[in-house]
Amino acid sequence: MNAGGDIQYWGYSTTGQLGINSNINQNTAVKMLNSSGTTSNLGIQNIAVGGYFSCILINGQIQCTGLNSNGELGNFSTENTSLPVTSIGF
Repeated sequence: MNAGGDIQYWGYSTTGQLGINSNINQNTAVKMLNSSGTTSNLGIQNIAVGGYFSCILINGQIQCTGLNSNGELGNFSTENTSLPVTSIGF
C-alpha cells in the first residue's frame, strides 16, 4: 500500500486476482480497484492475498477478486471476477 492508501499488486492475473478489471499479467505495480471500480481504497483495515484471489477489508466490508469456482469470494456465486465484489454472509 502506498502513502495515498492505494493497494498496488503485480504478477499473475489469470483469474483476475489483481483486482484491476483485467486478466492480463502485470510485471510492474498496478493499483487495485475497489468494488466501485475506482482506485480510492482509503479506509483499508486488512489485506489478504493468495495465489488466485485478493481480498481487502475496507470500511467494514470484505471485497474480493479472482478465482471463485468454489465460491471462495463469498458472494454466493461461482463466477471468477477481475473487479472486487463485496463478500456477503460473513
